[in-house]
Amino acid sequence: MPATTARHRLPRRRPRRAWITALIVFVLVGGVAAAADASRPASGGATTLVGLYTGHERPGHPAAPDPKAVELGVQFTVSRPGSVVAIRYYKSRLNRGAHTGTLWTASGVELATVVFSHEHRSGWQVATFAKPVTVTPGVTYVASYHTNSGHYASQQSVFADGQTIGNSVMRGVRGVFRYGPSGFPTTSWHDQAYFVDALFAPAQPSTGSPTPSTSSAAPSSAPATPTTSAAPSTSKPATSKPTTPKPVTSAPAPPPTTASTTAPAPPPATSTAPGPVPAACSNNGPYVWANLAACGWPASSNTGPVLSACAGNTLTVNSGAASRTIRITTANTVISCQNITGCLSIEAPNVTVQNVKIACTSGRTGESANGTGVIFVDDGASVTVNHAELNGMDGVHACIWHQGTAMSANAVNCYGMDDGIFSWADTGYSQTTGDHFSITNSYFHDFTSKTSNGHIDGYQTEGAGNGVISHNTYLMTSDNNNGTDSAIAIWNSRKSSHDITVSNNLIAGGGFAIYSEDYSPSESSPAGGFTVTNTHFNNNVFSTHLFGCVGYFGVWFPRGGAPSDGWHRSGNRVLETGADVDNQNPTSQGRSCT
Repeated sequence: MPATTARHRLPRRRPRRAWITALIVFVLVGGVAAAADASRPASGGATTLVGLYTGHERPGHPAAPDPKAVELGVQFTVSRPGSVVAIRYYKSRLNRGAHTGTLWTASGVELATVVFSHEHRSGWQVATFAKPVTVTPGVTYVASYHTNSGHYASQQSVFADGQTIGNSVMRGVRGVFRYGPSGFPTTSWHDQAYFVDALFAPAQPSTGSPTPSTSSAAPSSAPATPTTSAAPSTSKPATSKPTTPKPVTSAPAPPPTTASTTAPAPPPATSTAPGPVPAACSNNGPYVWANLAACGWPASSNTGPVLSACAGNTLTVNSGAASRTIRITTANTVISCQNITGCLSIEAPNVTVQNVKIACTSGRTGESANGTGVIFVDDGASVTVNHAELNGMDGVHACIWHQGTAMSANAVNCYGMDDGIFSWADTGYSQTTGDHFSITNSYFHDFTSKTSNGHIDGYQTEGAGNGVISHNTYLMTSDNNNGTDSAIAIWNSRKSSHDITVSNNLIAGGGFAIYSEDYSPSESSPAGGFTVTNTHFNNNVFSTHLFGCVGYFGVWFPRGGAPSDGWHRSGNRVLETGADVDNQNPTSQGRSCT
């Protein structure tokens, strides 16, 4: 279930600007389906509104046989500066009652909400925000609507095999939902799309009124052949905490060449009802860990590249030294369907890495490997990693080292590293480095003690904000007798950590499974420094698969500082016993875990 259960606060209706009125009139007289083709430039300097859909689509399954109240949405990014001005969705005749539309950040912060009015009985419905919402290129947002009557439009497999919807300006990457009252949707099922859209107005140098129009919904990805350079060098840090590595300083490589990719076949119109899950998945630990995918959890079999998305069902071999660095310096590069030996350094915005295997080592051990990653996201860069197998070869700090502007990881199989994903606060460059991240549907396992500072975590940060860690499997096994530190470690030694939601994960192992600790300026005296606020832990499932206390000592780190604003925990339980651990650590063999 999503992190928040708060209902929307609806804005007071205010007079709209002329361009908003023009949009409403346009919808009433012709509907979005009558929008002009965005391949034709608007005349007179008018701004063209762009959507993930054209407005001509008709779902193969327009009314799901599901009458429950539900929030339905789509995660999306934009590649250009601009503003979201409206939400739209496809309505069936059975989808009755009031509807609200909302724009969210990737971590569930509500940016704007609106009530749909003057709705038609069916078809595409549009509601315009009181004022446009400025959005940042490369950052993930969620557009959603809420219905009390269900019977929503849906289509399975739209986002399967790493596919996206949209165009070169907007890209939809995942459909999400949340049952119950209106709130932030985070759950996905069978790669479904729910025919929800945001209307985006790219920034223009001129000042004309916008002309509503939409663009093609064709996939916008093509594989790239990146250029390579020598591996970057990093110095040994002076403390046990990582220092910031810098990429190579040689001249940028030429822009990568691109090759065509096969467009996906239209997804089938199939039933939306989830298939049955074996009863043993609810509380039988050994069964769950032997059947992760069948129980609905990320595993080796349902993460990593999807070969059916690649020509000939194979990956193109991109071979070389495992310690080489492949620099991606061109914005909007897509690397797809490759089996890569070497490390990726992402040095440009809006890069996509999908359906790949990557094996990489820094060639270093201990703290000299600090800041290295199979995928390194540099200052000012952003990346979407989808269906990737990342092998750190026991020679890197992290599968993904994120110090860019935004990072999204979905269906990643990560192993052979000290930390799964590390959000690094490079405060010398910006106060927002390492922020805006999403980690979903991924499998983290088989960690190593050979690299970095030896603090082994599934996710770690010393200061990050606006993040979602949802529906992942953290099996904290290692080459050191399964000795690891935590699945999630949220700290604040470099800047404040804030607005991070950890939900619906399966977790086993660590010393303590979870750290969310204010220890700035010190663990004994945390007042007055950076803070840890608005970190939420909801509906996580903890397992005694490795240790009787979940972690060797317990679930929650109890000593030192808690989050600055206290714990926010709901629905967390132990898989094998059903014990509620929202307010305490579990017990094992009659003793308290601490």
